[in-house]
Amino acid sequence: MTASRAYNPGVLPSGRRLALALTADGEVDLVRCLVETLGGVVDRVVVVEGRTTFHGDRRDVLGGQWARLLGVPESLFRSIVIELPPRGATGVGLRRRELIQRSAIALGVRDLAADDLVLAVDSDEFVDPDWLVAHEADIHNPTRLLLIPMFGGLDRRAADWHCCRDHLTLTPGVWPTPDNGFLFPGGVIGPVGDLAGRGTHDWRGHPVRSLGPAGWHLLHVLPADDDPARKHARQAHDWDERADTSHMRRALRLGVHPYGWWSAFEMEVPARLRFVADRHPQAVLGPLPRAADREATLRRWWAAFADDVG
Repeated sequence: MTASRAYNPGVLPSGRRLALALTADGEVDLVRCLVETLGGVVDRVVVVEGRTTFHGDRRDVLGGQWARLLGVPESLFRSIVIELPPRGATGVGLRRRELIQRSAIALGVRDLAADDLVLAVDSDEFVDPDWLVAHEADIHNPTRLLLIPMFGGLDRRAADWHCCRDHLTLTPGVWPTPDNGFLFPGGVIGPVGDLAGRGTHDWRGHPVRSLGPAGWHLLHVLPADDDPARKHARQAHDWDERADTSHMRRALRLGVHPYGWWSAFEMEVPARLRFVADRHPQAVLGPLPRAADREATLRRWWAAFADDVG
């Protein structure tokens, strides 16, 4: 675990305060890099943790230790730790637990002005501070942020990372092509006053979306416990029997979706994320293997998946 740079709080050009609100599950290095990326425009950091996973199993929380780990002054930090329904609770699934955790964000910003902004993202959703400076004055409603999707490395861009079963049943190459340049609808930003009676989970369904890419989605970059399969195992992928650690590592190395849905392509490390690459060189994967090898793997893995669900 590497040391943090000095935290640099700040305000936006309009004078509005911006709170960064994270739902976290122990991804310390990833969260630290995210917080540092937004230094100079964020003057409060809120970390929300549940005492169970989204599947309802007990988990350890860091609580107030986050302030020290992130190098954020305690006066600018809020820790929210909540109880979530345990595994087996009647009528409660992972999405309900996720909704409860996101709703708790309001507890960390209730003393801010109604027109101040809260930026609510997952720990792998990195927002570009330049985008915030350029657009914050025009944000008067909850806005979904479109992010450039990455896959495994800061130098790999994916066409679309989504891996729910309904999407995977589409034959490779015939799914609808997004009209947004393959941008991922990620976290949200909006006025604190709009949280009254609702949560940021509800904001994610708001029709307003950001103008152009607002940042990057670092899927499987700096995974918690260095296990790239953990994100699948802890959330919506109980059915996902093939996404074990060794298979996910092969997928990341090849730049091929673990079910052969698509093959990623190379990109330059964004300038704003260069410090992440310098600190964590393993987050830069380098040239992709030969296209012919990746295409053969893509077809083989997708055929195996189609047999499994057929």
